Amino acid sequence: MHLQVSHLSFSYPGQGSGHAGQSAPEKPLLSSISLTAAPGSVSALMGPSGSGKTTLFSLLSGQLSPTSGTVTLGDRPVAEIPARELRGGIIARVYQDYHLVPYLSALDNVRLAQDIAGTLRAEPDRAAELLEEVGLGAHLSSPVQSLSGGEQQRVAIARALVNRPRLVLADEPTGALDSDNSALVMDIFLRLARSNEAAVIVATHDPAVARRADTLWRLRGDGSVGVEVTP
Repeated sequence: MHLQVSHLSFSYPGQGSGHAGQSAPEKPLLSSISLTAAPGSVSALMGPSGSGKTTLFSLLSGQLSPTSGTVTLGDRPVAEIPARELRGGIIARVYQDYHLVPYLSALDNVRLAQDIAGTLRAEPDRAAELLEEVGLGAHLSSPVQSLSGGEQQRVAIARALVNRPRLVLADEPTGALDSDNSALVMDIFLRLARSNEAAVIVATHDPAVARRADTLWRLRGDGSVGVEVTP
């Protein structure tokens, strides 16, 4: 499914009272953003801290409602996708700090996402297969708290992909990793985006990570986004 973002804007409500008792003006953060992401593609999102990267991800995932504009996945506005489908994994998130259950094994962490979505019975081997794909076949039964940071992030990527999402939003997934593990994570995103026909968007401050993506989105100071095709 294509992701289509059309004239998306977001403003925070004003704080306090404005002139003559009127409400304080809204504070614009994102302004008239229009973007597309194709299935199987990896896009990098860059911008200074506080520029709205996390807010944009919350808008793309339906966790926030825009001030104006639309986000469409396939032919469906994200705002109209039922919560049960979102919980079922049509849109998945990957976080810098992993969000894993530390005392559960790598396999059980990935299967937990299937339990929530109700897909485990239909695809009982999917979690193990994905962990094999990300190079963790020898650690299926290892508690994730015993794994390195790079290994834990790979578990998180497998968990994000286990329910075959159409859109994966990765918020600084390499921020706590060294350059070797960052490169490995991008290898995995590029390979699995294509094999799973998912659109992947990676927010990053690392130019080396951004160069690996198919497309680079730069959040500007005025809240707009510039789009570049990477070499």
